Amino acid sequence: MTKSIMVVDDDPDILDILTSFIRLAGYTPLPFSDPEEAVLNYDQQNVDLIVTDYIMPKMNGEQMINQIFESNNEVPVIMITGFEEELILESDSSKSIIVVGKPFENDSLGELINAQFSA
Repeated sequence: MTKSIMVVDDDPDILDILTSFIRLAGYTPLPFSDPEEAVLNYDQQNVDLIVTDYIMPKMNGEQMINQIFESNNEVPVIMITGFEEELILESDSSKSIIVVGKPFENDSLGELINAQFSA
């Protein structure tokens, strides 16, 4: 069965790029441009991994992940941010979150995604 990856980014161009990349890598993308919508739909999806932006309107990526972790703190997360050096996650579950700085290389992101499924 193909692994499903929830992709959350408020920038439509980045969301399209990530969605296409994930599809080409052989996974099923579940794209959301609104983190609140992603939280509301999470339980209805079969999510194996979350790839999300950090800075978004309404709630940031960490707030979104904390809400999702209330129902499932086992799902791995790759958080993409332009503020990698400044980002200190305050989540108790931060061990489940991998932080990736922008700009990122597709190959590096692909390796991180594949590593989540081979662990």
